Amino acid sequence: MKDSYKCAIIGCGRIASLFEDDPDRNKPCTHAGVYNKINNTELVCAVDIDKEKRKKFKTKWNVPVYDNIKDVFKNHNIDIVSICTHPKSHRLIIEDVLKYKIKGIICEKPITNNKSDAEKILTLSKETNIPILINYNRRYDEVYRYAKEIIDNKTLGDVVSIKGNYYPGTLYAGSHIIDIMIYLIGNIEITKGFITKNDEDNNTNNLDNGFVGAIKFNNNIYGLLDITSGRNYRYMGVDIHLSKGRILIEDDCEGKGTLKLYKSIKSDINSMENCKKLKLFKIKKSKKNNMVEMMFDLINSIKENKKPISNEITSINTLFTILSFYNKEEIESL
Repeated sequence: MKDSYKCAIIGCGRIASLFEDDPDRNKPCTHAGVYNKINNTELVCAVDIDKEKRKKFKTKWNVPVYDNIKDVFKNHNIDIVSICTHPKSHRLIIEDVLKYKIKGIICEKPITNNKSDAEKILTLSKETNIPILINYNRRYDEVYRYAKEIIDNKTLGDVVSIKGNYYPGTLYAGSHIIDIMIYLIGNIEITKGFITKNDEDNNTNNLDNGFVGAIKFNNNIYGLLDITSGRNYRYMGVDIHLSKGRILIEDDCEGKGTLKLYKSIKSDINSMENCKKLKLFKIKKSKKNNMVEMMFDLINSIKENKKPISNEITSINTLFTILSFYNKEEIESL
């Protein structure tokens, strides 16, 4: 018989539930949707301070929704907690739920909005040994994991450079591209560039600032990062040039990624004997659901007492990179 986990969600907004109503997204695409999909997880309740959000969530998922965390643990034995609130609140909520006998936490990105709280979360994790998974779900996408395998095995030689492209917002959505570049290449050591101001006129409905500039990884690999405004469409792209080929990943931000592999071959231009050309030799598309794979990883981490693939340590590296754009220890979350 499989283990069964009772789950609660704190915060009833978009990633908690509302994105399930988006017809373009690969389902499930929310915390509630995943808990409802997997056989050995059961969504038993939720929390939100907003009355209208409580009402919508209760209607959709047919579970009690409270206005405070204390009532959750007073009325239910909870194993897994999802934290789907603003980054500034994450540390206090993590502290609060760790007082109870829970088995695991899924926290939304970014882990928090400041260095001090991030370090406190790291200390809490060490003291309690409870798995904390941060929702950078592209670490669970098969095309990105395949790309990492190629890089680690040097199938196409050494990495020469990498470029990451995402629609705007460094702290929220755009942090996905930063995290996946760290996952593929290594921790980012130096950033040099410009903060771009986003506004409501570019149809992104996102006031989170962008960034464009150069980055250096701790293994002396260099890259470019473009998280700028001006686009009215969702897009994520990773372009990696290696000594013997190229990896191009294009992501529609709806749970469907496409990877293209190119290898260098002899050019048919006689006058350029030492110059090779790139030839496309493989296309791979995402088939599995990232959110489901992420939940399986948390359950496996609980069973085997180990850290999830996306955890508080990897996510702190992502946050510290974002803070370096601003040369600050805190960014006011929106």
